[in-house]
Amino acid sequence: GANKGNYQAENRTVLLLNRAKQRYLYLNLLAEDRSADYIYNYWVSNHFTWFNNGYRSQQQTQAILGFSFNKYFSSSVFIQNINNYLYFDNVALPRQYATTLTNLGVNVNFTKVFFKHLGTSIDYRLQNTSNTTYVRMPKHQATAKLFYTGIFFKHNLQLQMGGQLQMYDSFYAYAYMPSTQAFY
Repeated sequence: GANKGNYQAENRTVLLLNRAKQRYLYLNLLAEDRSADYIYNYWVSNHFTWFNNGYRSQQQTQAILGFSFNKYFSSSVFIQNINNYLYFDNVALPRQYATTLTNLGVNVNFTKVFFKHLGTSIDYRLQNTSNTTYVRMPKHQATAKLFYTGIFFKHNLQLQMGGQLQMYDSFYAYAYMPSTQAFY
């Protein structure tokens, strides 16, 4: 079929360094070769029409290396390479970028539950891309969460309710095209 030859291979490896202090090192790897989604090759609507664009498959490789200092604090770095990147251009038409795009980032996380039920989490990410014209993302991103957590009904229901605040560095976001239901 249309997805013949596609593959996705993932590996998640954890090296436990100190069980008592919950220190561990982890490495997550991903390799993927995926055919263009249907919307990139064929589309017919009142506003847009395109047939058989013949885009090449998109390849992605990604690695995340992280370290958990204890059960509350962890940090990681990631790199992602994308070949034959598929996107919608500035007039909402599908295109393919033939050069490799590289995304890099560092993530730091602190999560702790106080008094057995009141939790807080702070997550900060610094990220960058090799070409901001095609991949748009904020350079700095932070998320703060305050939540209630509990286990009820003889350990059959885990409940977590709360709120979160997200802050982003300013960046030029994608626009939305209602007729294709896609961001461009």
